[in-house]
Amino acid sequence: MNDGRLLVKGCLLFAAFSLLFQTSANSQTKRIRLRNETIITEPKSGASEKVQSYLSQPPVSGLFLVQCEGQLKPSEREELKSRGVDLVKYVPEDAFIAKFSQVSVAQIRGLSFVRWVGPYRPDHKVHPRLAAAAQAKAQASAVVPIIVLVSPKTPPADLESIRSKLSSIDHESHLRLGTVLRGTLEPAQLEALTQSDAVLWVEPAPKRKLVDEAASKLVGGDDGNTGTPTVSQQLGYGGAGVTVCVADTGID
Repeated sequence: MNDGRLLVKGCLLFAAFSLLFQTSANSQTKRIRLRNETIITEPKSGASEKVQSYLSQPPVSGLFLVQCEGQLKPSEREELKSRGVDLVKYVPEDAFIAKFSQVSVAQIRGLSFVRWVGPYRPDHKVHPRLAAAAQAKAQASAVVPIIVLVSPKTPPADLESIRSKLSSIDHESHLRLGTVLRGTLEPAQLEALTQSDAVLWVEPAPKRKLVDEAASKLVGGDDGNTGTPTVSQQLGYGGAGVTVCVADTGID
C-alpha cells in the first residue's frame, strides 16, 4: 500500500518537474550567432508587440534571418518552401539565412515552429576587419583583397554583376555552399556589393605564405638558412624522374 502511494507521489513529482522545465525553457532567450553580431531573441509570447508591426506590411523579397524553436523537421522545411522561403545557409542557434520571394513576414512569424524573423542586413555580411581596412584604404585610394561568398543557385546574370564590382578576380570556386570569389575590391564598391541579395558574406583575403619549409628541412636536411632548398635537394636528390606509387588500399 505504501509502495503504491510512493509511486503516485513520484509520478506527480516527475510531472511537476517536467512542467516546470518546459515552462522555464519556453521563457528562455536564444541567440543567433552571426560572425560579426549576436542577436538575442525572445520567446514568441514575449514578442507579440513586434509581431503586430509586421501584420500591415506587404509581401517582401530579399534575405532574412529565420530562427526556429528547435531542429527543423523535413515537413517544416517543405512548409517554408511552399510559402516562398528558400533556406540558404544555417546559422547557430537553429537559424537560417533565407531568401524570401514575395513572402508575408507575418505569416512566417505566425508558424508554430518559427521563433523569430528579421532582415539579414548588408552590415551583417561584412567581417569587422574588412570594414576597418576598407575605411582606412578609402583615403589612400587603394584596393583591398577580399573573399566573397555568393549564394548557391545564383542566376548567371547576378553572378556576373557581382564579378563586375570587383577590381580583379584571382580565383573562383563553385562549391555546394555557394560560389567563392577571391580578388580585390575598391572600398567605395563595398556597400554596393553587400546590397546584393546573392552575397552572403565578405571577408578580408588572408596573405598566403609558405609554411612547409620547416617540415621539408626536417626530412631533407637543414643548412641553417631561410628560403633555401633542403640539403638533399642541394646535393641533386630532388625527386626528378622518379616514379612513385602510393599503395593505400587499407589491406595489411
